[in-house]
Amino acid sequence: MQDQQPVGVLPRHLRQVRVERVEDWPDGVHIHAKIDTDEAACPACQATSRSVRERYQRRLADTPLGATPVWILLQVRRFNCLNTACSKRTFAEQVPDLTVPRGRRRQPRAAFPSLAEVPHR
Repeated sequence: MQDQQPVGVLPRHLRQVRVERVEDWPDGVHIHAKIDTDEAACPACQATSRSVRERYQRRLADTPLGATPVWILLQVRRFNCLNTACSKRTFAEQVPDLTVPRGRRRQPRAAFPSLAEVPHR
């Protein structure tokens, strides 16, 4: 670890998580974050759960800062689905516009409207 910087203004996709620290490493910038909610909804049945099975870290590639790679190191929880009729026993919490199941890159929002959304004269 070379340098640790205080966290200032955050990009939109990081506003849904708690950024704990930002570090400058030889392989790029590391943003350490965690999801700051008490519960999550099962993607299969939508039942909410507070029953945490485990915690683990995901490493997501973010948009580079110039030539410098940016990595989001996100602490994620795996919950137990308490709905006995649900096909899923466990599920990992997701953050809209940031994560998808098994994804290794941040899910970027479209920077520009699609051609179908642009009004034609």
